[in-house]
Amino acid sequence: MHKRIQYIDIAKGICILLVILGHELTWDDAARYFIYSFHIPMFFALSGVTMRLTHECEKTKKDFILKNVTGILFPYLEMSMLYFLWDLISWLASGKLSFHLIALDFGQIVTGYGINVLWFLSTLFFAKLIFYQLVRGSKKNNSIIGMLMIFVTGNVLLIVVPYLLCEFPANLVGRYIEWGLISILRPVIAVFFLGFGYYGYPLFENRRKNRGMSISLLALSICLIPVFLQGKITLVNMVSNPFFMVFLTGTSGTTAVLMACSLLEGCRYLSRLLTYFGKNSLIIMLTHEYIPVRAFIQKSVEQVINNYFLQILVTFFAIVVVEALICKLWGIYRVYWRRIIKA
Repeated sequence: MHKRIQYIDIAKGICILLVILGHELTWDDAARYFIYSFHIPMFFALSGVTMRLTHECEKTKKDFILKNVTGILFPYLEMSMLYFLWDLISWLASGKLSFHLIALDFGQIVTGYGINVLWFLSTLFFAKLIFYQLVRGSKKNNSIIGMLMIFVTGNVLLIVVPYLLCEFPANLVGRYIEWGLISILRPVIAVFFLGFGYYGYPLFENRRKNRGMSISLLALSICLIPVFLQGKITLVNMVSNPFFMVFLTGTSGTTAVLMACSLLEGCRYLSRLLTYFGKNSLIIMLTHEYIPVRAFIQKSVEQVINNYFLQILVTFFAIVVVEALICKLWGIYRVYWRRIIKA
Protein backbone atom coordinates (compact mmCIF):
# COMPACT_ATOMS: atom_id res chain seq x y z
CA MET A 1 0.00 0.00 0.00
CA HIS A 2 1.53 3.30 -1.09
CA LYS A 3 1.53 6.34 1.18
CA ARG A 4 -1.24 8.72 0.15
CA ILE A 5 -0.11 12.16 -1.01
CA GLN A 6 -2.32 14.86 0.41
CA TYR A 7 -2.31 17.31 -2.49
CA ILE A 8 -3.37 14.53 -4.88
CA ASP A 9 -6.33 13.75 -2.61
CA ILE A 10 -7.09 17.48 -2.40
CA ALA A 11 -7.12 17.63 -6.21
CA LYS A 12 -9.51 14.65 -6.32
CA GLY A 13 -11.70 16.39 -3.73
CA ILE A 14 -11.89 19.56 -5.83
CA CYS A 15 -12.63 17.47 -8.90
CA ILE A 16 -15.51 15.48 -7.39
CA LEU A 17 -17.09 18.66 -5.99
CA LEU A 18 -16.93 20.14 -9.49
CA VAL A 19 -18.62 17.00 -10.82
CA ILE A 20 -21.50 17.46 -8.36
CA LEU A 21 -21.82 21.16 -9.15
CA GLY A 22 -21.58 20.55 -12.90
CA HIS A 23 -24.50 18.11 -12.75
CA GLU A 24 -26.65 20.77 -11.07
CA LEU A 25 -26.05 23.28 -13.85
CA THR A 26 -27.45 23.43 -17.39
CA TRP A 27 -25.78 24.37 -20.67
CA ASP A 28 -27.33 27.80 -20.25
CA ASP A 29 -24.87 28.41 -17.40
CA ALA A 30 -21.40 29.67 -18.28
CA ALA A 31 -19.99 27.85 -15.24
CA ARG A 32 -20.92 24.50 -16.78
CA TYR A 33 -18.80 25.17 -19.86
CA PHE A 34 -15.90 26.01 -17.56
CA ILE A 35 -16.28 22.95 -15.30
CA TYR A 36 -16.85 20.48 -18.13
CA SER A 37 -13.75 21.74 -19.92
CA PHE A 38 -11.46 19.84 -17.54
CA HIS A 39 -13.11 18.03 -14.60
CA ILE A 40 -13.40 14.52 -16.14
CA PRO A 41 -10.08 14.69 -18.05
CA MET A 42 -8.54 15.66 -14.72
CA PHE A 43 -9.95 12.52 -13.07
CA PHE A 44 -8.26 10.40 -15.75
CA ALA A 45 -5.01 12.34 -15.31
CA LEU A 46 -5.09 11.81 -11.54
CA SER A 47 -5.61 8.09 -12.19
CA GLY A 48 -2.43 8.24 -14.26
CA VAL A 49 -0.61 9.90 -11.35
CA THR A 50 -1.85 7.14 -9.04
CA MET A 51 -0.65 4.49 -11.49
CA ARG A 52 2.84 5.99 -11.32
CA LEU A 53 2.85 6.32 -7.52
CA THR A 54 1.72 2.71 -7.03
CA HIS A 55 4.11 1.38 -9.72
CA GLU A 56 1.09 -0.25 -11.30
CA CYS A 57 2.74 -0.64 -14.70
CA GLU A 58 5.52 -2.69 -13.08
CA LYS A 59 3.08 -5.44 -12.08
CA THR A 60 2.78 -8.62 -14.09
CA LYS A 61 -0.04 -8.63 -16.62
CA LYS A 62 -1.96 -11.13 -14.51
CA ASP A 63 -1.68 -9.04 -11.33
CA PHE A 64 -2.50 -5.83 -13.19
CA ILE A 65 -5.63 -7.27 -14.78
CA LEU A 66 -6.74 -8.88 -11.51
CA LYS A 67 -6.31 -5.60 -9.62
CA ASN A 68 -8.37 -3.63 -12.12
CA VAL A 69 -11.04 -6.29 -12.56
CA THR A 70 -11.66 -6.35 -8.81
CA GLY A 71 -11.14 -2.61 -8.33
CA ILE A 72 -12.96 -1.21 -11.38
CA LEU A 73 -14.85 -3.80 -13.44
CA PHE A 74 -16.60 -5.52 -10.50
CA PRO A 75 -17.79 -2.18 -9.04
CA TYR A 76 -19.04 -1.26 -12.54
CA LEU A 77 -21.11 -4.44 -12.74
CA GLU A 78 -22.31 -4.22 -9.12
CA MET A 79 -23.38 -0.58 -9.42
CA SER A 80 -24.97 -1.30 -12.80
CA MET A 81 -27.20 -3.89 -11.13
CA LEU A 82 -28.11 -1.45 -8.37
CA TYR A 83 -28.87 1.30 -10.90
CA PHE A 84 -30.98 -1.14 -12.92
CA LEU A 85 -32.92 -2.23 -9.82
CA TRP A 86 -33.57 1.40 -8.91
CA ASP A 87 -34.79 2.11 -12.45
CA LEU A 88 -36.98 -0.99 -12.30
CA ILE A 89 -38.57 0.13 -9.02
CA SER A 90 -39.10 3.64 -10.43
CA TRP A 91 -40.76 2.30 -13.59
CA LEU A 92 -43.02 -0.02 -11.59
CA ALA A 93 -44.01 2.79 -9.23
CA SER A 94 -44.81 5.15 -12.09
CA GLY A 95 -46.45 2.54 -14.31
CA LYS A 96 -43.90 3.10 -17.09
CA LEU A 97 -42.31 -0.35 -17.07
CA SER A 98 -41.75 -1.67 -20.60
CA PHE A 99 -39.48 -4.02 -22.52
CA HIS A 100 -37.98 -1.06 -24.36
CA LEU A 101 -36.82 0.64 -21.14
CA ILE A 102 -35.38 -2.62 -19.79
CA ALA A 103 -33.58 -3.21 -23.09
CA LEU A 104 -32.11 0.32 -22.98
CA ASP A 105 -30.64 -0.21 -19.51
CA PHE A 106 -29.39 -3.69 -20.46
CA GLY A 107 -27.74 -2.31 -23.60
CA GLN A 108 -25.93 0.44 -21.71
CA ILE A 109 -24.57 -2.13 -19.25
CA VAL A 110 -23.38 -4.84 -21.67
CA THR A 111 -21.90 -2.47 -24.26
CA GLY A 112 -19.89 -0.68 -21.56
CA TYR A 113 -21.59 2.62 -22.39
CA GLY A 114 -22.71 2.73 -18.77
CA ILE A 115 -25.88 3.88 -17.05
CA ASN A 116 -25.45 7.51 -16.04
CA VAL A 117 -22.00 8.15 -14.44
CA LEU A 118 -20.92 4.50 -14.69
CA TRP A 119 -19.43 5.22 -18.12
CA PHE A 120 -16.40 6.58 -16.25
CA LEU A 121 -15.59 3.18 -14.72
CA SER A 122 -15.86 1.18 -17.95
CA THR A 123 -13.80 3.81 -19.81
CA LEU A 124 -11.15 3.89 -17.08
CA PHE A 125 -10.88 0.09 -17.06
CA PHE A 126 -10.21 -0.24 -20.78
CA ALA A 127 -8.03 2.87 -20.89
CA LYS A 128 -5.78 1.45 -18.19
CA LEU A 129 -5.44 -1.83 -20.08
CA ILE A 130 -4.37 0.05 -23.22
CA PHE A 131 -2.00 2.32 -21.30
CA TYR A 132 -0.41 -0.62 -19.45
CA GLN A 133 0.30 -2.33 -22.74
CA LEU A 134 1.67 0.92 -24.16
CA VAL A 135 4.10 1.37 -21.25
CA ARG A 136 5.15 -2.27 -20.92
CA GLY A 137 5.39 -2.89 -24.63
CA SER A 138 7.88 -0.14 -25.44
CA LYS A 139 10.78 1.92 -24.13
CA LYS A 140 10.24 5.38 -22.64
CA ASN A 141 10.91 7.28 -25.88
CA ASN A 142 8.65 4.94 -27.79
CA SER A 143 5.97 5.42 -25.13
CA ILE A 144 6.07 9.18 -25.68
CA ILE A 145 5.76 8.61 -29.43
CA GLY A 146 2.84 6.31 -28.62
CA MET A 147 1.20 9.09 -26.59
CA LEU A 148 1.58 11.50 -29.51
CA MET A 149 -0.08 8.93 -31.75
CA ILE A 150 -2.89 8.61 -29.21
CA PHE A 151 -3.24 12.40 -29.23
CA VAL A 152 -3.51 12.52 -33.02
CA THR A 153 -5.90 9.55 -33.08
CA GLY A 154 -8.06 11.16 -30.39
CA ASN A 155 -8.38 14.37 -32.39
CA VAL A 156 -9.35 12.43 -35.52
CA LEU A 157 -11.97 10.48 -33.56
CA LEU A 158 -13.48 13.66 -32.13
CA ILE A 159 -13.89 14.93 -35.70
CA VAL A 160 -15.22 11.70 -37.24
CA VAL A 161 -17.38 10.12 -34.50
CA PRO A 162 -20.17 12.80 -34.47
CA TYR A 163 -20.70 12.20 -38.19
CA LEU A 164 -20.71 8.42 -37.74
CA LEU A 165 -23.30 8.58 -34.96
CA CYS A 166 -25.71 10.42 -37.26
CA GLU A 167 -25.74 7.44 -39.63
CA PHE A 168 -27.14 4.88 -37.19
CA PRO A 169 -30.88 4.10 -37.30
CA ALA A 170 -33.00 5.59 -34.51
CA ASN A 171 -34.07 2.23 -33.10
CA LEU A 172 -32.87 -0.16 -30.41
CA VAL A 173 -30.30 -1.86 -32.65
CA GLY A 174 -28.98 1.52 -33.73
CA ARG A 175 -28.60 2.61 -30.09
CA TYR A 176 -26.69 -0.59 -29.26
CA ILE A 177 -24.29 -0.02 -32.17
CA GLU A 178 -23.86 3.63 -31.21
CA TRP A 179 -23.15 2.80 -27.56
CA GLY A 180 -20.76 0.01 -28.50
CA LEU A 181 -18.79 2.30 -30.81
CA ILE A 182 -18.55 5.06 -28.21
CA SER A 183 -17.49 2.53 -25.55
CA ILE A 184 -14.67 1.27 -27.78
CA LEU A 185 -13.40 4.73 -28.73
CA ARG A 186 -13.79 6.66 -25.45
CA PRO A 187 -10.80 4.91 -23.79
CA VAL A 188 -8.53 6.26 -26.53
CA ILE A 189 -9.22 9.81 -25.32
CA ALA A 190 -8.83 8.70 -21.70
CA VAL A 191 -5.44 7.06 -22.42
CA PHE A 192 -4.01 10.45 -23.38
CA PHE A 193 -4.95 11.92 -19.99
CA LEU A 194 -3.69 8.84 -18.14
CA GLY A 195 -0.36 9.40 -19.87
CA PHE A 196 -0.44 13.11 -19.09
CA GLY A 197 -0.76 12.32 -15.38
CA TYR A 198 1.68 9.40 -15.47
CA TYR A 199 4.51 11.14 -17.32
CA GLY A 200 3.73 14.64 -16.08
CA TYR A 201 3.78 13.83 -12.36
CA PRO A 202 7.53 14.53 -11.83
CA LEU A 203 7.07 17.94 -13.47
CA PHE A 204 4.00 18.69 -11.33
CA GLU A 205 5.93 17.72 -8.21
CA ASN A 206 8.90 19.91 -9.12
CA ARG A 207 6.87 22.98 -10.06
CA ARG A 208 4.58 22.54 -7.04
CA LYS A 209 7.59 22.80 -4.72
CA ASN A 210 8.61 25.97 -6.52
CA ARG A 211 5.14 27.44 -6.04
CA GLY A 212 4.26 27.73 -9.71
CA MET A 213 1.13 29.83 -9.11
CA SER A 214 1.73 31.95 -12.19
CA ILE A 215 1.56 28.77 -14.27
CA SER A 216 -1.59 27.76 -12.40
CA LEU A 217 -3.39 31.04 -13.15
CA LEU A 218 -2.34 31.00 -16.79
CA ALA A 219 -3.44 27.38 -17.20
CA LEU A 220 -6.79 28.05 -15.53
CA SER A 221 -7.45 31.04 -17.77
CA ILE A 222 -7.23 28.73 -20.80
CA CYS A 223 -10.24 26.83 -19.42
CA LEU A 224 -12.30 30.01 -19.88
CA ILE A 225 -12.06 29.69 -23.67
CA PRO A 226 -15.08 27.29 -23.91
CA VAL A 227 -17.09 29.79 -21.85
CA PHE A 228 -16.59 32.56 -24.41
CA LEU A 229 -16.95 30.20 -27.39
CA GLN A 230 -19.79 28.24 -25.75
CA GLY A 231 -17.87 25.15 -26.81
CA LYS A 232 -19.56 22.09 -25.38
CA ILE A 233 -17.21 19.42 -23.99
CA THR A 234 -18.55 16.12 -22.67
CA LEU A 235 -16.59 12.90 -22.97
CA VAL A 236 -19.59 10.70 -22.23
CA ASN A 237 -20.63 11.09 -25.89
CA MET A 238 -17.22 12.16 -27.21
CA VAL A 239 -18.21 15.76 -27.84
CA SER A 240 -15.61 18.53 -27.99
CA ASN A 241 -16.27 21.83 -29.76
CA PRO A 242 -13.87 22.56 -31.33
CA PHE A 243 -12.49 19.02 -31.50
CA PHE A 244 -9.05 19.79 -29.99
CA MET A 245 -10.39 21.84 -27.07
CA VAL A 246 -10.78 18.93 -24.64
CA PHE A 247 -7.03 18.23 -24.85
CA LEU A 248 -6.10 21.87 -24.39
CA THR A 249 -8.44 22.61 -21.48
CA GLY A 250 -8.11 19.12 -19.94
CA THR A 251 -4.34 19.41 -19.58
CA SER A 252 -4.50 23.09 -18.60
CA GLY A 253 -7.18 22.56 -15.93
CA THR A 254 -5.34 19.59 -14.44
CA THR A 255 -2.09 21.56 -14.30
CA ALA A 256 -3.82 24.56 -12.72
CA VAL A 257 -5.52 22.57 -9.94
CA LEU A 258 -2.43 20.49 -9.10
CA MET A 259 -0.29 23.61 -8.86
CA ALA A 260 -2.87 25.38 -6.68
CA CYS A 261 -3.15 22.46 -4.27
CA SER A 262 0.24 23.34 -2.76
CA LEU A 263 -1.40 26.47 -1.30
CA LEU A 264 -4.48 24.61 -0.12
CA GLU A 265 -2.33 22.21 1.90
CA GLY A 266 -1.63 25.11 4.23
CA CYS A 267 -5.34 25.72 4.88
CA ARG A 268 -5.88 23.29 7.74
CA TYR A 269 -9.65 22.79 7.77
CA LEU A 270 -10.27 23.26 4.06
CA SER A 271 -7.47 20.83 3.15
CA ARG A 272 -8.85 18.21 5.56
CA LEU A 273 -12.32 18.56 4.08
CA LEU A 274 -11.10 18.32 0.49
CA THR A 275 -8.83 15.40 1.37
CA TYR A 276 -11.79 13.55 2.86
CA PHE A 277 -13.84 14.03 -0.29
CA GLY A 278 -10.83 13.13 -2.42
CA LYS A 279 -10.29 9.82 -0.61
CA ASN A 280 -13.98 9.00 -1.11
CA SER A 281 -14.29 10.46 -4.61
CA LEU A 282 -15.20 7.13 -6.25
CA ILE A 283 -18.05 6.51 -3.78
CA ILE A 284 -19.35 10.03 -4.36
CA MET A 285 -19.01 9.64 -8.12
CA LEU A 286 -21.13 6.47 -8.06
CA THR A 287 -23.85 7.66 -5.68
CA HIS A 288 -24.45 11.39 -6.10
CA GLU A 289 -26.59 11.12 -9.24
CA TYR A 290 -28.83 8.16 -8.42
CA ILE A 291 -29.61 8.68 -4.75
CA PRO A 292 -33.39 9.24 -4.35
CA VAL A 293 -32.81 12.04 -1.88
CA ARG A 294 -31.17 14.17 -4.62
CA ALA A 295 -34.43 14.62 -6.52
CA PHE A 296 -36.22 15.33 -3.24
CA ILE A 297 -33.66 18.02 -2.34
CA GLN A 298 -33.99 19.67 -5.76
CA LYS A 299 -37.79 19.80 -5.63
CA SER A 300 -37.83 21.02 -2.03
CA VAL A 301 -35.34 23.80 -2.73
CA GLU A 302 -37.22 24.91 -5.85
CA GLN A 303 -40.44 25.23 -3.83
CA VAL A 304 -38.82 27.35 -1.13
CA ILE A 305 -36.29 29.45 -3.07
CA ASN A 306 -37.12 31.38 -6.24
CA ASN A 307 -33.64 32.68 -7.07
CA TYR A 308 -31.95 30.29 -9.54
CA PHE A 309 -28.42 30.95 -8.25
CA LEU A 310 -29.44 30.27 -4.65
CA GLN A 311 -31.29 27.12 -5.72
CA ILE A 312 -28.10 25.74 -7.27
CA LEU A 313 -26.01 26.76 -4.26
CA VAL A 314 -28.32 25.31 -1.61
CA THR A 315 -28.91 22.09 -3.59
CA PHE A 316 -25.16 21.67 -4.10
CA PHE A 317 -24.32 22.03 -0.41
CA ALA A 318 -27.22 19.78 0.63
CA ILE A 319 -26.02 17.01 -1.72
CA VAL A 320 -22.45 17.44 -0.44
CA VAL A 321 -23.69 16.95 3.15
CA VAL A 322 -25.66 13.85 2.15
CA GLU A 323 -22.62 12.44 0.34
CA ALA A 324 -20.44 13.09 3.39
CA LEU A 325 -22.88 11.00 5.45
CA ILE A 326 -22.89 8.24 2.83
CA CYS A 327 -19.08 8.15 2.90
CA LYS A 328 -19.12 8.00 6.70
CA LEU A 329 -21.60 5.12 6.68
CA TRP A 330 -19.53 3.33 4.04
CA GLY A 331 -16.41 3.72 6.21
CA ILE A 332 -18.24 2.27 9.24
CA TYR A 333 -19.54 -0.61 7.10
CA ARG A 334 -16.03 -1.43 5.81
CA VAL A 335 -14.56 -1.49 9.32
CA TYR A 336 -17.43 -3.66 10.59
CA TRP A 337 -17.13 -6.07 7.65
CA ARG A 338 -13.37 -6.45 8.11
CA ARG A 339 -13.87 -7.31 11.79
CA ILE A 340 -16.38 -10.02 10.82
CA ILE A 341 -13.91 -11.50 8.30
CA LYS A 342 -11.06 -11.50 10.83
CA ALA A 343 -13.31 -13.12 13.44
